[in-house]
Amino acid sequence: MKKIISIVLLPFVSGCLFAQTYNTINWQVTPLKIDGKITDWKSRPPYFDSKTQLAFDIRNDSSNLYIMVKIPDPMTQLKIARGGINLDLTTKIKTARKASMVFLPFLNNKYEKPDGKPVEEKQTPLLKQKYMLMPTDVEVWGFAFTKGLLESNIIINTIVYAIDWDSTGIMSIEIKIPLRELFGNNYNLQKVAEKQIVLRLKENGIENPKLENAASAADMDHSRETRGMARNNGGLYGEGGNRIGGPVGLGGSQNDQGQIIEPSWMYETQSIRQSFLLNTKSK
Repeated sequence: MKKIISIVLLPFVSGCLFAQTYNTINWQVTPLKIDGKITDWKSRPPYFDSKTQLAFDIRNDSSNLYIMVKIPDPMTQLKIARGGINLDLTTKIKTARKASMVFLPFLNNKYEKPDGKPVEEKQTPLLKQKYMLMPTDVEVWGFAFTKGLLESNIIINTIVYAIDWDSTGIMSIEIKIPLRELFGNNYNLQKVAEKQIVLRLKENGIENPKLENAASAADMDHSRETRGMARNNGGLYGEGGNRIGGPVGLGGSQNDQGQIIEPSWMYETQSIRQSFLLNTKSK
């Protein structure tokens, strides 16, 4: 098995410091159940980016690539609900392939004020309630066999995904992609594992309403540094950190005129890249 490059990311480090390195991902011994519940992953995601507030893991077996994205921060969840998130995979084999999954927004871009009551930590999150009423559509292209809008039912040998929130309000996305979708039929795992694959996760910015005056612009100017430091007070992945900015009931606040205050990073498209090699389970 190829030598693994050890990467240590401190909670306060901002940016994609691991984007220039790649390692052999972990072998998945038993197939994962794709239901949005990540307890069967049994370990903390090894990759984390403080800019996007995304933590994720990548694994494979002889037939499938598994990807899990963990989103603890409620404002990042809201950004994804309103702007969507893209997942791109680029292979470096002789016949290169660039494939994408686009998770479309499931919440109206214009914020709908909740009932004003605070969302309790151990209650079903407001976003989950809205997601259950109006699940997101997922479009795929660039894969060998699956194209267009994914069907909600699970079909053998096709791409499968699930989104869920746990009892503490942490959002998770699980994905299973058959390796044949990236390399075609009759691929040789030993061969395809010799070339790196590039994963890109992109948070799409939400619609930026026209600011009425300079005062409102100043209210919305929350820097990335302030955002990251506040979140990471609670530990790695921002779990337990302070929640700043955004709609009331989702960790946010209002100004004196009753207008929703949103941090400026909500309007920015932000992405992260990670290169990796498939595991062949060989020593």
